Amino acid sequence: EEPHITVNLAQGTQDLAKAIALPMGVEVAANSAQGCFGRAGHNGVALCGIPVACVVAAVVTARIAEAAVDSCQKSDADAYCGNFCRQMWPADLSDADARSAQLAQSRQWLRGSFGADAGGAEWNTPKKYRKDTPTAESGAKEGRKRRSEHDPALNLVQKHYCKALTWG
Repeated sequence: EEPHITVNLAQGTQDLAKAIALPMGVEVAANSAQGCFGRAGHNGVALCGIPVACVVAAVVTARIAEAAVDSCQKSDADAYCGNFCRQMWPADLSDADARSAQLAQSRQWLRGSFGADAGGAEWNTPKKYRKDTPTAESGAKEGRKRRSEHDPALNLVQKHYCKALTWG
């Protein structure tokens, strides 16, 4: 059996998903899950919005999170991966009014079609990743170094940002 690492990227992945998805008008929600011995928790994030924007947000978030995990050789994987992911956050170039209108529609779909509420996993108090340790700096440095590998995907994300309100 190959050696493997199990990482709870809950907070880092949630932050990355929000940075990528919200400017596209895609709402982010934490999935609830029942774990071993009756523990309640969450198993990732759910994205709700226009289909193409959801797919783009999901794929780009997963690719960046996977790159973070694959490059991690540190014992504090949460700090390393969380800070790696922070370096990949695209600049929010969306129009605030258009984003707000699309997020309102996405929240309505999330609640009406799936009976879910938007939001994070504050109820589960996800493990926070540290930002001021040598491991955190190592993750941030590696993220900056590998940013150019993800630039084409991040440019695609920005093409799907909410730019203007449309009526139809």
